[in-house]
Amino acid sequence: MIKLQNWDTVVPMTKLHPGQPKTRKHYIKVDQTGDQLFTHLRFNIFRDGGIARLRIYGFGLAQVDRNSEAKKQPVQGKCVEFSDAYFGHPNNLLKLEPTTGMKDGWETSRRLDRPAIIDIDDNGFYGGEEWAVLQLDKTIVVSSIEVDTTHFKGNCPNSVRIDGACAAADEDTKTMVWETMLSRRKLDPNRSNGLVTLLKEIKQKPINHVRVVIMPDGGIARIRIYGNEFYTSQ
Repeated sequence: MIKLQNWDTVVPMTKLHPGQPKTRKHYIKVDQTGDQLFTHLRFNIFRDGGIARLRIYGFGLAQVDRNSEAKKQPVQGKCVEFSDAYFGHPNNLLKLEPTTGMKDGWETSRRLDRPAIIDIDDNGFYGGEEWAVLQLDKTIVVSSIEVDTTHFKGNCPNSVRIDGACAAADEDTKTMVWETMLSRRKLDPNRSNGLVTLLKEIKQKPINHVRVVIMPDGGIARIRIYGNEFYTSQ
């Protein structure tokens, strides 16, 4: 027996009309401003009577077989815009194969506005940034991100931040609604910087664009994006 607590109201109490051909179907738009996912619905009628059909339209997350090695591959895509790419193009970031050297990653030139004496804040960060926008080849709900700096030693960025957006392929990246997936954090040189936990707010939101921001400049080898494919019902 289901004894779930904390039910959210999706459709408030709504007047129904009798089952005549012109009045029998009721289409109710759900004003769902949040990002909750539902697996159960509780249907209430007042006071009594009968209902013929209840049809629920919406979208959901695709089920992924986590035991399948093929589905553990990171998502691929392409770079659609970037601030600088002097030594290596950000298209390299989403390659599936391991990096072969610095030329096989994304590396920017040294920022000309970098001061002779760098001020470091209480978190060990310092200013300036370069960025690249990657369009993924599918819409996903991200589960984890790996930042790989293999081969980048003295030129590894100080830190990285990663944002996500869900937008049309031809939308201007400047008008996209970006949300932080991976908050700014220090990078270690010449290593995989691990599968890191995402911020809770973005975990259930679909994305198809990723913005990689490095501070202040330097190079990274790979950005590996893992997640479940997201689909909408037709």
